[in-house]
Order: sequence, then C-alpha cells, then structure tokens
Amino acid sequence: MNRTICHDNKWIIFGACFLWELLFTSLPLADSVYVVPVTEALGFTRAQFTLVFSIRSIATLIVSLFYGKLYSRFRVKPLMVVGSVCTVAGYLIYSQAASLWVFYLAAILLGISGSLMSASSLTIILNSWFDRSVGLVLGIVFTGSSIGGAVLSSLMGRAIDRFGYSGSYLLSALLAVISSLPVLILTYERRQGQPAAEENSLRKSLSYKDFFQNRLIQSALLLCLIIGITVYPVEAGIPAHLTDRGFPLSFGASVLGAALLLSSLGKILFGFLYDRFGLITMIVTGGVCFIAGAFLFICMNTVRAACLFALIFGISIANITTVSPMLSKSILSGEDYGKYISIFSAVMAAGNTVGFAVMNSAFDRFGSYTGTVCAYIVLFAGAMLIFCSRYRRWAAAE
Repeated sequence: MNRTICHDNKWIIFGACFLWELLFTSLPLADSVYVVPVTEALGFTRAQFTLVFSIRSIATLIVSLFYGKLYSRFRVKPLMVVGSVCTVAGYLIYSQAASLWVFYLAAILLGISGSLMSASSLTIILNSWFDRSVGLVLGIVFTGSSIGGAVLSSLMGRAIDRFGYSGSYLLSALLAVISSLPVLILTYERRQGQPAAEENSLRKSLSYKDFFQNRLIQSALLLCLIIGITVYPVEAGIPAHLTDRGFPLSFGASVLGAALLLSSLGKILFGFLYDRFGLITMIVTGGVCFIAGAFLFICMNTVRAACLFALIFGISIANITTVSPMLSKSILSGEDYGKYISIFSAVMAAGNTVGFAVMNSAFDRFGSYTGTVCAYIVLFAGAMLIFCSRYRRWAAAE
C-alpha cells in the first residue's frame, strides 16, 4: 500500500511541477515584449530600460549564492512561498511604474523570485522522487515553460496593443496569483534520501575551496556563464530586433512565442540525449543549434527566415534550463548536488547580467545587434570545446 501511494504521489508531483513551469515560470519569458512599448511611452533608452533584466539577474545571482544554506534551513516549500509573493509584487509595481528606479526596484523582487522559484528548486523536488530517466523527466517538465512562454509572449503582445503595457503587467500579476496557489499546495519534496549520483560523478564530498579549484567544474561554470551571456539575451532581443527590421511588434512577439514553444522539443530532445548518449552529446547538440540560430538572427529579414530561426534557435533555448541540472547531476555526488546546484544557476544569472548589458549598450552605440551576436557565437563555441575536452579527459581517467 505504501509503495502504491508513493508511486501515485510521484506522478502527482510530476504534474504539479509541470503546472509550475507552464503557468508560473513562463511569465518572465514574455518580459522582452515590453522593451519597445515601455521605452517609447516613457522615453527611456533601451540600455536604461533593459537594465531591469541585468538587475533581476544580479538579484538572482546574489540569492542563488545563498540558496544552498537557505534550502538546508527552510527546505523548498517556504522558499517557493516567498518567491511567489515577490513575483506578484514585482509585476504589480511594474504596472504602476513611471520612472526607472521603480522598475529597478520591481526587478529586484523578480530577481529574488528567479532564484527561489528556479529550476534548482524544481530539480531538487524531482530528484527526490525519480531515480530513473531523470533527464527525460526534467526535459518533459521543462517543456511547460516553453509552452507557457509561447502562449504568454503572444498574449502579452496583444494585451499591450489593446490595454497598454500597464494593463499587460497587471495581467501578469493576476496570472502569477492564479498559477501559484495550486502549485504551492500540490508541490512538496520527498524528504528521505538524496538524489542518486551519476556513475562517473565526483563521489568525494567537496568543500567550497575544492569545488572552485576543480578544473572540470571550472570549465562547467565557464560554460554556464557563457550560456547566460549568449542564449537568453539573444532570445530577449527577438521582438525588438524584428521591430527594427520593419516587422510589427505583434509579429516579433509571435516569433518569440514560436521559438519558446519549439524549445519544448529541445528540452525533451536534450533529456533523451542525456539519458541515452550522455552529457557531451546533449551539450554539442545544444551548441550547434545556438550557433546556427544566431547566424539566422543576424540574417533575419523575411518571414521565411524568421520561421527557420524560430525552429533552430528555439531548440537552443533549452540550454538555459537543461544544462545546469544535467551538468550538476553528471559531475557531482548526491551529497553535493543540493549544496552546489544553485552555484551553476547563479553563474548563469551572472552571465545574463553581462549579456544584457553588452548587447543593449552596443545597440545604443552602433544601432545593431549584429556585432554582439557574432561575438557571442565565438564565445559559445569556445566554452563548449573547453568543457567537452576536459570532460572527456576526466571521464577517461575515471
């Protein structure tokens, strides 16, 4: 009887986590559609307004550095409650903001939520319930944010056209309330046991000093940093870039929505590749899709090119959510998994901060994203090659 109840609970948790990704985590993915309407309405430059993304990433980074200690003391559920409140408050403040400092204040709240309601919490929960095919389980659950992001990006773009950016932000706050309540009630962590360690993981428990001095982990953190610098800033630039190319904002929002929807295929694909062929195959696939998608971003002048871009780059968006937990699971023991997984997320958040600042400052100076995206292609390829080389040497030594 207990085993049957446990089995049933496992799939209830699976469904709750999917709902979490579908209705809550996807909300920030639609934020980039506000860049053009807010800057035009309030007279901000893009660099000034998009600093909210960098501030949010910095707040996420700072909280993520302490996530391990917060988790050890409070566990997942209280952290999720605080994160939910911060999200609702952040969007309510956005809806009433008329000056930059108010937007920046709201960004801090959303940044706190970005850590407490992040993939770290979700991954810890799922790893406490699933022992097999964790990559595929995570991939399927992570598709929720892709589907939700696709729908919400298009929805918010149309809401802005009809109600203005303020009304659209209010709608986001309402959706945060509606979606968070059932998730907080249904989602909980199975307390007994630790996540199972991968066969080739660093089985010895690592101190913070050993963690940061390990060359394999250094290359993994570098890869997470570069993914943060490159993938999400390019994704966030889609609506504005297409608007600059002469397309209406609603079309840019629709392309972003299509890319986010197609990223669901990438997440399932990455999970399958991880379980079936290993970490390196997953990372190389994600890297190739980003590089090809970034080239299409530069050349995107027609509807056909935009559709092809949405397909290829959409798959690469899966790097944002899948790489950190898969890296952590592959190279850390079960004991260190909960302790250090948030570090990978924090480093990726730091990359977001740098990537947004560089991309939009370059646009304000040169009037184009092209040079920055070309540099991002080189950075991603280099980081991917460094990590794959070190991982293969380490795996061979094991």
